[in-house]
Amino acid sequence: MGKLLSKENPEGEATGEAEEVEVPHEATGTVHPQPESEFTPLGDAKKLNEAFQSFGANEEAITAILANRSWEQRQEIRDAYQEEFKKSLLCEVEGELSGNYKTALEWLLLDPDTVRATYITRVINGSLTGKLLDSRGKDVLILEVVFPLTKTELQGLRKSFEKVSETQLFKEIEDKVTGPFKDWLVEIVKTGRNEGSPSLKAIEKDTQALVNNAVDTWSPDNTELQQLFTKQNLFHIFSVLNNYEKEKGEVMATVLEKVKEDFRDGFTVVITSCMNGYLFYADGLYQSMKGLGTNDIKLIYIMIDRCEYDLENVKAEFRIKYKKSLESFIKDDTTGDYKNLLLAILENKPKEGEKSE
Repeated sequence: MGKLLSKENPEGEATGEAEEVEVPHEATGTVHPQPESEFTPLGDAKKLNEAFQSFGANEEAITAILANRSWEQRQEIRDAYQEEFKKSLLCEVEGELSGNYKTALEWLLLDPDTVRATYITRVINGSLTGKLLDSRGKDVLILEVVFPLTKTELQGLRKSFEKVSETQLFKEIEDKVTGPFKDWLVEIVKTGRNEGSPSLKAIEKDTQALVNNAVDTWSPDNTELQQLFTKQNLFHIFSVLNNYEKEKGEVMATVLEKVKEDFRDGFTVVITSCMNGYLFYADGLYQSMKGLGTNDIKLIYIMIDRCEYDLENVKAEFRIKYKKSLESFIKDDTTGDYKNLLLAILENKPKEGEKSE
């Protein structure tokens, strides 16, 4: 469990009082299903239709509903809207709203696999790279999405990408992506990872292979490293990296500093996502908002991708590392209805049966 003593309050402002920040023991999202006793898909659909019929659209009402329902409930609302009004809720969002607010709502109405596929399509098309957005290669940006996924999640991504782009993901990577980790991407998305519990013998073997490879020679062309990081499941990789730290007597953050600069970004994705997934996504959110400009598509992607899984944990890791709350970053970098939607997603609502304090 990570802890931080900070003199900032939850808004990131100095208070003069030390505050302890703890990372929850279990993965905890910030968006939970509305209690069944209160949830009525048709009722929400009617409220949304009324909001769209208002002059200029009632964004506050739209946010209040869609940021406070689980993905499954939002699908039920979509179905009820189509049945009742004979038109698509997604098309209503696309036609009545604009900008980043529209994009975030569209992605809230998509299933998780389609959100990931849509984001990767944006990466491949070059809309997330550039000096003011992300100077890293497309191979690293896609690696950020696919590397933390399980075999089942990768299967879902492949199917959704084919629907979104009308082509297979591995072929699109082969044709349009360059960079030293391109072959790793193809291997991961084409065949997936081994499932099942790893054996201690296999973990020990891979640990020794990693120890025997000097860090300054680590390269994506190394067949032993490629086999470990593209074929084994995440628990196996975590176990190997954990053993490596013990044998070498240094943490992976220090090890990464010794990796060749050309490969450091890719290995940072691989290692950080395995060793501390919450910190991995916290770093991604920070990268989307640091410096000049905001990488809004990346910000939207991570917020929506993690909001029902572990965004509460990510918030805590963000605060621990960057000494300022994620809320305060979002308030500084976004505006209007878009800002209000992200803050609504970020707020941890009580689950069914819990009482808010």
